[in-house]
Amino acid sequence: VASGMPSAEALVQVAVADLLFDTGDPVKGSDHLAAALRIAESSNSSSLLFLVYLSKSWHLRSSESANDQQKGVEFLHKAMSIGRSQGLLVSYWWNPQRMTRACLDALKAGIEVEYVRKLVRTHSLRPASPPYHCPAWPWKVTIRTFGRFAILRDDEEVLFPTKAPRQVLLLLKVLIAAGPQGAPEEQLADLVWPDALGDAALQSLTSGLHRLRQLLGAKEAILLRDGQISINPHHCFVDAHAFEELLSGTQKGFSSSGMEPTDEEGTLLDHALALYEGSFLQEVSEPWVATARKRLRDLFVRGVLRKGRRLEREGRRKAAVRCYERGLGL
Repeated sequence: VASGMPSAEALVQVAVADLLFDTGDPVKGSDHLAAALRIAESSNSSSLLFLVYLSKSWHLRSSESANDQQKGVEFLHKAMSIGRSQGLLVSYWWNPQRMTRACLDALKAGIEVEYVRKLVRTHSLRPASPPYHCPAWPWKVTIRTFGRFAILRDDEEVLFPTKAPRQVLLLLKVLIAAGPQGAPEEQLADLVWPDALGDAALQSLTSGLHRLRQLLGAKEAILLRDGQISINPHHCFVDAHAFEELLSGTQKGFSSSGMEPTDEEGTLLDHALALYEGSFLQEVSEPWVATARKRLRDLFVRGVLRKGRRLEREGRRKAAVRCYERGLGL
């Protein structure tokens, strides 16, 4: 390279390429990326190759062309393979938004899953919307409520070797049963501390929320806004909430038009139904859980029927029977 500084030259080529792509000149942008790639390959620099492959992947995956998008995934695979083999957890010109998208796309494609999950955790990457459609996404906290109640932090189940914090767990379960939108402070206080007088219930709620945040490992796990308390969907994966969101169509899911579902809708349906492993909070018998349990069960049955009908239309009758039988069994 004429400058005698190949790394700097490659970085400049990538920077110019990004600007050209952003200003609507992809042809010249591709030329500069090709120049950066030649420098990276000739210098045999893993860090430069990682950067250039990521940049090429980003621009190709942002294209409207299906062929370009497929090539973008191939370059993403090359980048993540280099990152995994070299243990790269940082890159030149680290861009959190691009890396979040790259990690999300890689996990959806099954690319270097454990390495990508480590990247996400190392940099606390968070997509703009909770990635319920990506089962491999690593969550700080996972809460399971279908079939068996469990709390996991970084995939490790929280165990209580001595006496379990019964009141704190009850508060968490009531909050989950309220749905993704959460519940007002007064409602939670009344349900969890029904015998408390005056402001005692609200005082107990304040203490209980503090202990719950400690249990979940972070203050931001629980949100309090304008008197409404909810579980932070960017920090905590709650299977019941993810199930409900996927089936409600809030994540590009389902229309109610009755039209043939797209492949993406079918995949989301599969993700949702896989979460339902049994009755919601089946160990709880209090009246407040009954409404939520029935609502989620009804959603599950409708989802099973929709998937079964799709399998029938595809001529997969045996698979449709198994799908319906699962609906009856759970």
